[in-house]
Amino acid sequence: LSPLVGRDEDIDVLLRRWASEKAGGGQVVLVSGEPGLGKSRLAAALEERLCAEPHAQLRYQCSPYHRDSVLRPFVVQLGRAARLAPKDPPETQFDKLEAILAPARIAETAPLFATLLSIPTGGRYPPLALSAAQQRRLTLAALLDQLEALARQKPVLLLFEDAHWADATSLEVLDLMVERVRALPGLALITFRPEYEAPWAGLSHVTSIALDRLAPA
Repeated sequence: LSPLVGRDEDIDVLLRRWASEKAGGGQVVLVSGEPGLGKSRLAAALEERLCAEPHAQLRYQCSPYHRDSVLRPFVVQLGRAARLAPKDPPETQFDKLEAILAPARIAETAPLFATLLSIPTGGRYPPLALSAAQQRRLTLAALLDQLEALARQKPVLLLFEDAHWADATSLEVLDLMVERVRALPGLALITFRPEYEAPWAGLSHVTSIALDRLAPA
């Protein structure tokens, strides 16, 4: 990456919010800016600064090509965390998925996440006898529980990039995560373009950063 230029004040805000979560509850930082102003570069700079500190990281990346794909950022993150490979047989994929789940809730969350990731359970768990509404509600709750389980082990850095491209269900989960982070050790960094109106601005544990263009110097 190229050197970070002209963003010292912004990275200082992020580092102070990270320090704040150690002293109390979790923090949320909203970073807005036009394309190309460095929202992702700022997130990468924060990662660089925290690389020596023990923490867990959750990264969710939204895309204009998957705006209608329900929970796509969470599907990709789970697959990446479990190191799933297309060539893996279903049994191996399921083993990898179980390995990243909180042991206390594995029997409840594994079938839900396997369904979300289109991994056959292979009879390891009974079929989900749930209505679509029940399955959706429990899946969202399981995503929140997974966040909390990680945060109970070490502080969590949650990166949710390009929220303006997120599908409605992913935004619903993000809304719940913003509220849950308040009581957990961690920092959520959410990036988006100015046309997106973030509903969390003004909450006591939320800080907003609006990136401007750099001065010619």
